[in-house]
Amino acid sequence: MKKVGSIIIGLILLIGLVGCGQLKKESATEEKETGTTNEENIYLTFKDDTNVEVVLKEKPERIAVLSSDSLAMLYDLGGQAVGRLTSSSQIPEKAKDVPELGTANEINVEELVALKPDLVIGTPTFHAKLAEVLESNGIPLALLKTASFEDVKEKAKLLGKIIGTEEKAEQLLQETESKMDKISAKIPAEDEKTVMILNVTPSSISIQKENTTALEIAELLGLNNIAEELDASPKSPSTAPYSMEKMVEKQPDFIFMTIHGAEGAGLKKIETDLKENPAWASLNAVKNNQAIVLPSQLFLVNPGFHYYESMNTMASIVYPELFKNEN
Repeated sequence: MKKVGSIIIGLILLIGLVGCGQLKKESATEEKETGTTNEENIYLTFKDDTNVEVVLKEKPERIAVLSSDSLAMLYDLGGQAVGRLTSSSQIPEKAKDVPELGTANEINVEELVALKPDLVIGTPTFHAKLAEVLESNGIPLALLKTASFEDVKEKAKLLGKIIGTEEKAEQLLQETESKMDKISAKIPAEDEKTVMILNVTPSSISIQKENTTALEIAELLGLNNIAEELDASPKSPSTAPYSMEKMVEKQPDFIFMTIHGAEGAGLKKIETDLKENPAWASLNAVKNNQAIVLPSQLFLVNPGFHYYESMNTMASIVYPELFKNEN
């Protein structure tokens, strides 16, 4: 009898242990499912160009854009903004009535926060300083650069994911690249024309060595940037100090100028600092009417899905016999 009792007690204990094990297993499964659910509640996670992780819990419906380049791409992709820069650059027609938040380096933070955006898109150069105040208000900040066509491809796909128009992004990129390839195919492989690009502001002139849309377009067209070998400015490694002596020495086939800021003031600077200098007339580019101010909307800001227009504009200047400017 004692033996039977011992067996019964053993069975009861065994059942209890199995039950506890099952409860623990169910509990672990529940925790795993809960964790998965939390991840699924996040709409999108990505790293911006400062390597900071940006987490969007929901699809953004109120996007403030502090970059003219990103604003144009956003609207081309079918998106819209609740706030934008005060800019002299070309603004999408549908964005002209969007509230202005100041210039790139002077954003009105109070007005920005008051718009209650669920995403702010800025640039690493100007808007990293906004990170702390935006984070304290629970507003995600993505710092994106668009310095090249490779950047355009990357950011177009990202913006497409953010606003849910990925297919349109792919379509527009394919169309843009196809048109760019057709232009590149016409460029004579044996040609070695040289170019120098000047940055003009109301108060200064500098020679561009690298990292601009105009230079990238020139390189896509096979032009040789002869300013690459010039000594860089101490405060701006991508530029060289303006020197008429160097321009005369290098004798570029083409001189392209981009005006930063007010166009009227920039044109006046060109008149007083360049054209009134007697040496200006001795430049081959000037003699051949190949010293030209480029349109800001295609060369100062990144043209995004309109890269082929920038290529066609410059190509029609460099190779007028091969290209007809249809812009």
